Amino acid sequence: GKNFATATDLVTTSELTASITVGALNQKLLAMGAKTNVPSEMEVRVLAKVSDYAEILPSNVPKMSILPYKVVIEYPSLYLPGNYQAASGYESDWSPNKAQQIYSVKQNDKYEGYVNMVGADIKFKFTDLPDWSVNWGDDGFNGTLEPNGADIPVPAAGYYRIKADIKALTYSYLKTDWGLIGDATPGGWDADTNMTYDMSSKTWKVTLNLNAGKVKFRANDAWDLNYGDNDFDGSLEEGGADIPVAAAGNYTVTLNLEVAGYAYEIKKN
Repeated sequence: GKNFATATDLVTTSELTASITVGALNQKLLAMGAKTNVPSEMEVRVLAKVSDYAEILPSNVPKMSILPYKVVIEYPSLYLPGNYQAASGYESDWSPNKAQQIYSVKQNDKYEGYVNMVGADIKFKFTDLPDWSVNWGDDGFNGTLEPNGADIPVPAAGYYRIKADIKALTYSYLKTDWGLIGDATPGGWDADTNMTYDMSSKTWKVTLNLNAGKVKFRANDAWDLNYGDNDFDGSLEEGGADIPVAAAGNYTVTLNLEVAGYAYEIKKN
């Protein structure tokens, strides 16, 4: 009913047929703001072209009613209590029940996640539950965890990827700043467009003009750590596939790394 002014791409292909899973479609609808358990009246169309020099041809526009559903997957997690919490938007310091979590998505005792750490002389620990009954620190400050060990120091404030292996009793952290790169962006594949961290939503955001093309997210202006989307379902994978942008326009791009399945949204303004 809005001439596709706020449309999102469901699938892009060079083949004569394409498909999308129920789960991927549900994720797309939720990213567009659809409410769970409330029927959404949707319009869909196919845009086709035979080459970059040919006119884009739209299909007829059928209407359908779709009922989005809520998906809740509870992954094993660790908590990161520390003296950074209050200043970083995670309520009170040294409170495991308020702390950011990292997750074992593969459920293999290897945990990973992101946390914003603001302040000076930052320290944190790992806990197994939202309390202090089981916790780990680092007595030697050498990347090895010990039960009830010393508080772990962080060299500077920033946004960190934190990994922990509870079987091997090891951990690591990496300070990150995030940007958007690709032939759809102003800098092409040569230079990132920097994103800004929003403490209130705990997401990275940027509003910019994009061309039709592809994008990826990468850290620290380098390819060592980057994310794409293998299934084009709004969920990110490290080193994943380039993310298509179907049409030129002004977009707000959001990156959420503080959930178990890293998520993103590319929304046309």
